[in-house]
Amino acid sequence: VFWLQRRPWSVGMNFDMILVFQLLLVLCAFRRAHAAERPVTVTVENYLLAGSDVYMGKYIPEALGKFKHMREFVTVDTSVSSAPMHGQPVIRMNRDTLYSFLIVDLSTSAEVTFPDVGHRFVSLEMLSQTNDVFPSVYEPGNYLLTKNGCGCPPPCSGTAKTGVACKAFGTRYAAILLRTLADAANATDTAAAHEAQDAFAVKQEDPGKREVPVWNQTKLFIRKIDHLCGLLNVAAGWGGARAKDQSYVAWRSDGEPGDFALAMPKVPVEANGFWSITVYNKEGFMFANPSNYNSAAQGSHGQNPNGSTTVYFGGCDDPKRQKPSKAHCLPIQQGWGVIDEVLPPI
Repeated sequence: VFWLQRRPWSVGMNFDMILVFQLLLVLCAFRRAHAAERPVTVTVENYLLAGSDVYMGKYIPEALGKFKHMREFVTVDTSVSSAPMHGQPVIRMNRDTLYSFLIVDLSTSAEVTFPDVGHRFVSLEMLSQTNDVFPSVYEPGNYLLTKNGCGCPPPCSGTAKTGVACKAFGTRYAAILLRTLADAANATDTAAAHEAQDAFAVKQEDPGKREVPVWNQTKLFIRKIDHLCGLLNVAAGWGGARAKDQSYVAWRSDGEPGDFALAMPKVPVEANGFWSITVYNKEGFMFANPSNYNSAAQGSHGQNPNGSTTVYFGGCDDPKRQKPSKAHCLPIQQGWGVIDEVLPPI
């Protein structure tokens, strides 16, 4: 102002300077905005956060503050053009359970209700934004989800009030995964599983919103990473439960020719638990139909007189390898591998 009053002849020049200055401010703001949108490089230090953010983002906005229920079993696109993922968003999925997802913005606390689902197997898994996985829940009850409001150093469990368990995650976002057992070949059983899913509820004053960095995903899905269990868990398959809740046995073919058979022994499982076997390609995705075999008894009983069950791999055109049903023979390809899953093991 002083400059304009003392030297009026320079007003035009200063007006131009002001315009230039304002333009520079706009350009700087534009630069900062775009810098904020630039993908953040994924490192060993932030891999857990990046992996969780990307996977959680797959279910937002549908699952933010409310349950998003999968009504159909995971589909496998068998076309060559869909390889290697074959239409699956996450590696090492299966077709024995229906999944439900809930993403919670813990800027405000939320309360989840686990209803009585009778004898059906349902597990509720809770994990933080940095993949801290809590013990899975199998019994009815109410659970208060907070960032750090349980009176203990998160991630931790406490008691909020009578009849309500408290879970402190230590991160802004948390994920809830439901696994509901259902028979894909039985429409009546699948409908009953849908009813069990619908009985779950969440209460929250404000569902919040998603505010996370843009991660450089080309650096995210690296195959080798030198870190501990959390990193390995995300790399192996985000959302995997703790060892005490799910037992996995993995095997990969080294290119041996020929077909195989597995005599699965009688498997000890708790309560309504079950076991299943799924075949994946070398990248970790199901590639053929049928893609996995489930214990027909959905428990510790088997198909053979001694309690075992025989599952065949390859050679599925042979009628002898389709007994007691076609689902007992699983197609294979070069580099195939197997996950044998037991939920929950004794």
